Amino acid sequence: MAGTLTLSIRDAVLVSLEHNRALQIQRFLPAMNRTAEARTAAPFDLNLAADVSGAWNRSPTANPDTFQSADKQTLSLGANRFLPDRHHGRGD
Repeated sequence: MAGTLTLSIRDAVLVSLEHNRALQIQRFLPAMNRTAEARTAAPFDLNLAADVSGAWNRSPTANPDTFQSADKQTLSLGANRFLPDRHHGRGD
């Protein structure tokens, strides 16, 4: 018989499940939910900042054989977290 396909019940069920659009969409929902959760949490991401600076100075003193030295080093670290509020048009 031309055009006739013979399947076992198991194969028929598997083929119908593979072609079921609702199930195909369900496979993507966990990834879509993770994306939505990440987007919702993004305004609360922690921002880190660092600044390092240094200076070294050597200058002559009243005695021509000696010098005065100064060494300064500064390290600044910062962390902040943006918390949206309704007054700035965010955080609906």
